[in-house]
Amino acid sequence: MDHSPGAHYSRRLWAGGEVTFRGGGAGGSAGEDAPRGMLVLDGQPWTCTETIGDVRVKDGSSGSAMAQGQEKIFVDVWRRYALGHPAAQESLPWSIEERRTLVFMNPGEDGDAPTGGTPKLIKYPHEAAHSVRILPSARHLFHFSALTFNAHAIHLDPGYARSVDGHRAPLVHGPLTLALMLRVLTAYSGQLVSRLVYRNHAPLYVDEPLTVKVRPVPARDGRGDGGATWDAWVEGPDGGLAAKGTATMAAGP
Repeated sequence: MDHSPGAHYSRRLWAGGEVTFRGGGAGGSAGEDAPRGMLVLDGQPWTCTETIGDVRVKDGSSGSAMAQGQEKIFVDVWRRYALGHPAAQESLPWSIEERRTLVFMNPGEDGDAPTGGTPKLIKYPHEAAHSVRILPSARHLFHFSALTFNAHAIHLDPGYARSVDGHRAPLVHGPLTLALMLRVLTAYSGQLVSRLVYRNHAPLYVDEPLTVKVRPVPARDGRGDGGATWDAWVEGPDGGLAAKGTATMAAGP
């Protein structure tokens, strides 16, 4: 499916999204006889549908009026998955529902790479309960690109990343960041994720360390509910937020 609003909006960023898991949560079983928490790949067919949801236009300039060519177009892409789910039976519940919010921008009349400054440094205000430091290598990005059928050069080609999009190195995939948050959450909490809503704040680059951190949200924060709500976030090498998510954990058996 073509998500782009048109040829003039050739720059694309991953703003964030959400993912909901049913039937046990992220890492849950695809088969009735499998142990809880085990994903079963047994050759049974899965169905995936993809639709365009909301489309919003926002001002990308610093002025009070929207400047032509500087607008940002936010597109919500919904993907829904289920085991043996007939695509025509939309009334049936889906096993996984995912929203990806993409931002499309005009690169400019001359097509030059953007020369914007460093993103604003945002810090998470609390200490983490657990953290995992990772150094994403070119091999990691290549393997994830192959796994997800994503051959975009911005993740693989340093020259393209610099000259076309103005980045200092190839970008770490947005879905890889999401997968890392889910993995650290489930491994440390011992629970499965039912729903995760997240936002991307700054890019992450190959061969630069990132740290995935998690923390249960206490009830005194006004969002906590006895360990069922967790924050997960990813920090870049400068300690600033690159991605931040809030997870609702699945109820026990």
